[in-house]
Amino acid sequence: MNDFTDQLPLGKATVYKSEYDPGLLCPVPRKLKRDEIGLTGALPFHGVDIWNAYEMSWLTRKGKPVVAMGEFRVPCESPCLIESKSFKLYLNSFNQTRCDDFDAVRTLMVQDLSDAVGAPVGVRLIGEQEFAGATFGTLPGECLDDQDVAIAGYALDPGLLEGAAATARPV
Repeated sequence: MNDFTDQLPLGKATVYKSEYDPGLLCPVPRKLKRDEIGLTGALPFHGVDIWNAYEMSWLTRKGKPVVAMGEFRVPCESPCLIESKSFKLYLNSFNQTRCDDFDAVRTLMVQDLSDAVGAPVGVRLIGEQEFAGATFGTLPGECLDDQDVAIAGYALDPGLLEGAAATARPV
């Protein structure tokens, strides 16, 4: 590992904080992996990374627990993404934090996550009333999960992306 990845919390013992702490977020420069596969200059694709949180909570000002789900959209053009364990720890840091309302929590998250990735992050908080009757749907686009493919290699292979941008269809 290099000095940068040695600083990440993934795979290490963790002290879980139960009060709000944006310092838990660990930005990871996208450039590290994009350089590895020779992706420089203008991106040959567009889109967002979508992160879903199915168990979130915080407290009202009076101490009553609030439960919610969250959807976070990070633009692919952002200079950084957030390391997954640090994102989980950050979300958990709200557990014993008192907040005015959903909008106050959302505002904090938008600010913290946008600062961490270097671009505006979309945050949608879904309250108990809304998610109680929610169903899961399929995103637009072509799902590759059900294709019958044979896989022989599991190492990084930039050649697999050759020509992908030319054949990609916008969603």
